[in-house]
Amino acid sequence: MAKIKQSPKMPAEQRRQQLLQAARTLFMRKSYRGTTTEEIARQAGLTKGALYFHFRSKEEILFELVKSMHQELISAVGSVPEKKAGPAQLLKALLDAKPEAGTADFGSYLDFWVQASKIPKIRNFLRVCVEEYSAVFEGRIDRRYAPSKRDRHDLAVMIIAMHDGLTVRKMLGDSEVDFPRQLKLFASLIHGKMETATEKSKT
Repeated sequence: MAKIKQSPKMPAEQRRQQLLQAARTLFMRKSYRGTTTEEIARQAGLTKGALYFHFRSKEEILFELVKSMHQELISAVGSVPEKKAGPAQLLKALLDAKPEAGTADFGSYLDFWVQASKIPKIRNFLRVCVEEYSAVFEGRIDRRYAPSKRDRHDLAVMIIAMHDGLTVRKMLGDSEVDFPRQLKLFASLIHGKMETATEKSKT
């Protein structure tokens, strides 16, 4: 086996991100269980010793990736102005923040989340994530679409479910999934419903 020629010295956080990106690529391609720490280090162009300097275990890498993915989604939705977003706008923000949608192997993607859910500290973190997603979504939905807090919560749940469904079908190679086309249809349906509701309120 060829000896790894490690890249020049760089800041610790940059090294960590280098390793996390390598792990993310491998986990989505080969699955969490099918990937070794040695492979992660090699993918990152680092030594196995360098990996263990930054992370104690593969499990810790998994947890850091889950936290990173959560933050990506929160940031994507958080960039939408408060109380001004339509459902299609929020769905688009989620889909745009999911780089795995078109490239990940579905079995590997599923294994990633199944293994994550088996680890108590990650499972507890995911419960907190669900609450944070709901709060961020509810704060950005235009009140015209969902006047009450209950309505906004239910609409947030529906948008997240649509995102998950479209993402999974995309990974499975479903040729019928076309994010721009489905977003356009979703927006037109919502817009039509809003116009109908406005007309009824005038009569």
